[in-house]
Amino acid sequence: MGRVPSMKVKREKEVEDRTMKRMTKIKTEVNRILTRKHRFIKFTSLLLVAVTLAVMSLTLSFTAEAASSVNVSVSGSKITGAQLVNSVTCVPLRSFMTKLTNGKASITWNAETKTATVKTNDLTLTVTDGQPYIVANGRYIWCYTKNYIKDGTMMTAVRPLAKSLGASVTWNGSTKSVTVGSATRAIENGSTYYNSDDLYWLSRIISAESKGESLTGKLAVGAVIYNRVKSPDYPNTIYGVIFDRKNGVQFTPVSNGTIYDTPTNESIIAAKICMEGYIMNKDILYFSTVEIMNTCWAGRNRKCVMTIGNHAFFA
Repeated sequence: MGRVPSMKVKREKEVEDRTMKRMTKIKTEVNRILTRKHRFIKFTSLLLVAVTLAVMSLTLSFTAEAASSVNVSVSGSKITGAQLVNSVTCVPLRSFMTKLTNGKASITWNAETKTATVKTNDLTLTVTDGQPYIVANGRYIWCYTKNYIKDGTMMTAVRPLAKSLGASVTWNGSTKSVTVGSATRAIENGSTYYNSDDLYWLSRIISAESKGESLTGKLAVGAVIYNRVKSPDYPNTIYGVIFDRKNGVQFTPVSNGTIYDTPTNESIIAAKICMEGYIMNKDILYFSTVEIMNTCWAGRNRKCVMTIGNHAFFA
């Protein structure tokens, strides 16, 4: 006759059965969760692909909009390959300058610096790939968009080129066309155009205040100086604004002596661009470092318009 199991053995068996059932249930639930997770990951991946494709599509459409074709003519002669980039009409440098000078311009290319040079009897003009300006007889003319190379051809803004030879430019919005008149005379040389005292002090304050900043940051400092010159609350000369002490020293380089340091080349370029009339923002009158922008006087009393690099600018 077999032995009758004790109550202890029965309980252990019941506990073991319940444990096995719970483990099976947990395993089933885990598998269900993992299945859901895999489905979610798959869905997320598909969604990410869809969003990426949509962004790429938008980017391509924006690029197309940013570089659409535009009709350009010089003294009645059509220029092929002109484009409208960021609301700026850009033209092929060689064909445009050849027609504007009636074939009298010589054009050379420096592959190392990616710079095209145009020369006539009274004009030397350089256009460098990636720069937002051209240089005409030592004058730095802002282009409002960067020079670029398209299919091996240097492209740049039409208005600065026309200005270099005194040609008129007319825009017709309804027909999306630009008409450029005949060349009159070459632009005045920078050596006589720029006021030497203004260039001396403007380039130095820009350099001392923003030596490590980008060209845009340097132009913003120059804009502050020019805006103060035009404001009735400040002296009406560049020198006067820089050394103004009506409410204490206005610029740190004046007190620490760095205003007298030799300016960087890019600071001189920024000063010349400002002196050509390009003021990137006509409201800004103050600036500080980003570090103290919320605690300085301007930060507490004036509206912050923008930050560029390490500087905050206020109106």
